[in-house]
Amino acid sequence: MELKSAFGMNISLFACLLDHTKTLLLATGFVQQLLSDEHERQGGKLGLSLRSLHLKHPFGTEMRSAYLISERVEILNLMIYPRNALAVPIFAVEYIAFNARPFVAVADLQPALGVGSGMTNEIVSLLKNASEDFSSRLSDGGELPDWAADYFTPICIYARPKTESETEVLCQAYKHYLEVWCEKFFVHENGELAGKQALSTYQHHHVINTPGRTFLTKAFGQDWTELYLANFMYCSS
Repeated sequence: MELKSAFGMNISLFACLLDHTKTLLLATGFVQQLLSDEHERQGGKLGLSLRSLHLKHPFGTEMRSAYLISERVEILNLMIYPRNALAVPIFAVEYIAFNARPFVAVADLQPALGVGSGMTNEIVSLLKNASEDFSSRLSDGGELPDWAADYFTPICIYARPKTESETEVLCQAYKHYLEVWCEKFFVHENGELAGKQALSTYQHHHVINTPGRTFLTKAFGQDWTELYLANFMYCSS
């Protein structure tokens, strides 16, 4: 059965997850934000097209996503940034597929204060069993890159899938982690601004280290990419 994403494009693997997130967050009070034409890119040098999505809750919590797709490549990078970063972790996902097969996947709930913070223990207690189950059904991603050590938690899904059947596991993991984030952490949001500097440090760290820079730069140029990363993907209003 052929499905359509919210952007009217044929789904490859992960656009359904973006649609799921958008529907869920809109139902909980998030509002879609208007974006400039610069956040919609077509026909990059790699044949990539970019669709960006920005949802914001009245409390100040924000979801920002970049969805890139071409005939051979599909990338979903999605972040939810809390208003109260001392009580609510960042929901962080990057799923990459080549030739309609998953290649690398990261899904995590990450404390803005880093893995040494007390919030890490709470995240692990809520997701340890699920993480072990999902990871047992996915091809191991190996050692995390050095830059990830400060923020990637012990329950992080980090996989390099080798079979098409692992796509369903990735989708299950994504939806479960999002559900836990909504039901166990988003409930602590009340509009209070806390941990702003920690969140800014976290976002700057990702601007510097994100592996997505390579694809974006090759497709759309360095100047545009740096502005997009710093002013859209890894920032808060």
